[in-house]
Amino acid sequence: YDLLGREVITLAEEITPAGYHSVVWNGHDRNGRMVSSGAYFFRLEARPIDAGAPFTSLKKMMLLK
Repeated sequence: YDLLGREVITLAEEITPAGYHSVVWNGHDRNGRMVSSGAYFFRLEARPIDAGAPFTSLKKMMLLK
């Protein structure tokens, strides 16, 4: 997300097994255009297999060119 709260791109939206995972963002938006340097936010959401409440975390990152 950018500073105005607009979604820039979705990097991963899939079911993965428990464990450590990583995703790399190349600085492009969903239309393939390079975004400008600055602050962006990313959201991580994990949902349990049972009917429990999902875990959500929002963090800030800096994109520097």
